[in-house]
Amino acid sequence: MIILMGIRDDEQVQRLISLDSKSSLADVVTICRSYEAAKCATSAIRAPPDQLRAVSAYKKGKKNKGHEKNLSTKPSPTTATFCKCCAKQHEPIACPATQSICTSCGRQGHWARTVQCPANQAQCLFCGHVGHYDKCCKTKKKDGRQSGSSGNSSAPNNNKHQDTRINSCRHLGSAAPTATKTPQPLNVLVSYGEATFHLLMLPDTGADVTVIGKRHLEILGIPQSSLQPPACTTTLTADGSTMAPALGIFKATLNLGKRSCPARILVHEGVQTPLLSYGHYKAIWL
Repeated sequence: MIILMGIRDDEQVQRLISLDSKSSLADVVTICRSYEAAKCATSAIRAPPDQLRAVSAYKKGKKNKGHEKNLSTKPSPTTATFCKCCAKQHEPIACPATQSICTSCGRQGHWARTVQCPANQAQCLFCGHVGHYDKCCKTKKKDGRQSGSSGNSSAPNNNKHQDTRINSCRHLGSAAPTATKTPQPLNVLVSYGEATFHLLMLPDTGADVTVIGKRHLEILGIPQSSLQPPACTTTLTADGSTMAPALGIFKATLNLGKRSCPARILVHEGVQTPLLSYGHYKAIWL
C-alpha cells in the first residue's frame, strides 16, 4: 500500500488516485516528476512579455561577449621576414630591389650578394674572383678600355701594351687560387649510350674542355678502341705547360639533378681527378 501526502494540485491527486492498485512507488514518483516538468514548461510559455525581453537581452549580451573574446584571441599578424632579394625586412610587396639590376649576374629583381643571386658561387674567368659572372666583371671592362686607348698609338707601343696585359693576366691567374674558394666536387651522372655511370668531377672554371683519365675510362667500361681521334690542337694546363696528346674523345651526356647537357669528353693519360669544364659546370650547376 502506498500513502501519498503533501500533493496540493487537484489534477495531480485525481491522476494518482486513478492509478492501478498494482502500481509501485517508482511509477508514482515518475508521474509526479513528469507533471512538475510539464508545469514548469507551461509557466515559461505563459510568462509575461517583459520576462521574454529580459531573456533575449541576456542572450544577446552573452553573444556579444563571446564575439569580443574571439576577436581578442585572434593571432596577431606575422612580422615581416628578411627578403632574399634585398636582405632587408619588409612586407612581401614592398621590395626595393624589384626594378634593380644585379651587378653580379645581370638579372633584374635582386641586389648583388643576396641569397637570390645565382652568381654567389660562380668564379670569374677574367679576374678569378668568386661572386660574379664573366659578363659582369669590372676587371674585363677596365682591360677593354685600356686596349681601346692603346689602339690609337703606334705599332711598337701596341706590342708593349700587349705584353703588359699578358703579364697582368698571368699575375691574376697565379693569385686566384689563394684568394678564391675552391669549388667542391660534383657527383655527375655520365650517360654513354644505354649505360649510366657516376663520376666525382671537380669543376675547373679555367678550362674549356672536360677531361678524365684512362683509369676512369676503364671504370666506365668504355673500350679505348671506341674513342674518336682527338683534334690536332695543343692543350695547356693552368700553369701554361703543354699537356700530352689525348688518347681520344667520346660523346656523352652529363646529368646533375634535373639539368643535363651534351659533352665531348677528352681522355688523357695520367689524369687522377676528372675535371669538369666551365661550360659544362655552368650548364648543369650554375
